[in-house]
Amino acid sequence: MAGIGFELNKLLKKNSFLMDIVSIFYSANVSAGPWIMCSLTLFLLIVLLPRNETLFFTSAVVYSFIFSTLLFGGVSISVTRYLADLIYRKEFSQMYGLYSSTVLYAVLSSGVFLTIFSLISWIDDWFNSCFFLTL
Repeated sequence: MAGIGFELNKLLKKNSFLMDIVSIFYSANVSAGPWIMCSLTLFLLIVLLPRNETLFFTSAVVYSFIFSTLLFGGVSISVTRYLADLIYRKEFSQMYGLYSSTVLYAVLSSGVFLTIFSLISWIDDWFNSCFFLTL
């Protein structure tokens, strides 16, 4: 989505009704495109998977979305803001430290939540429960 503003400004400078409509469809496609592709992919996976594995897959996706929102929703805003500040100040050498600490936080917090979830839900198949960690 980076750079969409430049393209929209070029389209809107033409100052015509048709370009206004084109820019609306362009911005809607860029903003909703990943969501639409994700929804279509999930739908195809649910339709194409064997029926005995669909329930596990659906629950894995739902719980992954829930846990990722709880774990990283508030953190992502501050991390992206700090990353933008690093880019603005041209301090590129500190970006790797930010990346590694964010990945470490993601792995550790996901592991803790996976362990707690496995203990609460009495999942005895650790191979399948590790899919929750990788999604």
